[in-house]
Amino acid sequence: MITFICTGNWYRSRFAAAYARHKGLNAISRGLEIYRVFDDHISNSETTSLKSVCEFKHCMMSQESYDYLKQLGVSDAVITEEAYPRQLDLTTDVYRSSMVIALYEQEHYPMIWKHHQYREIVNKIMYWNVKDLPPKYHNPSEYTMESSSASVSLTEIKRLIDNMFI
Repeated sequence: MITFICTGNWYRSRFAAAYARHKGLNAISRGLEIYRVFDDHISNSETTSLKSVCEFKHCMMSQESYDYLKQLGVSDAVITEEAYPRQLDLTTDVYRSSMVIALYEQEHYPMIWKHHQYREIVNKIMYWNVKDLPPKYHNPSEYTMESSSASVSLTEIKRLIDNMFI
């Protein structure tokens, strides 16, 4: 299994995992700091869960990622296999993965090092160089961006996954 990780598990990693599944790979996606994306939507109340917020907000993934996957012919069944963003878990995600790919080393290496529980996996991670969206786009309810910005990143992820088959 391949685990794709990024910051919020909303844009890059969600696209990568869905596209990889479409190509026949066993893949999941996870975030290192999903609270950075969803902070505005989750109160400190123990009764509010990310899952319930996402079901209400329909925040399975970024609209740009979803639209590009549909353009590539990826089925909704493959796209919705992961229903909502999830935080990376060492036991259930990393240890059972044969490959762990972080989407941008300059961004993700410091995050991994900052979280003590992730330090032991530093040497297990392969890094790609696909930059994230500017911070102002990290709020799912206000997620709008120029399609050219999204298509550059998503096209690069597609190319890297397609190259896995060469």
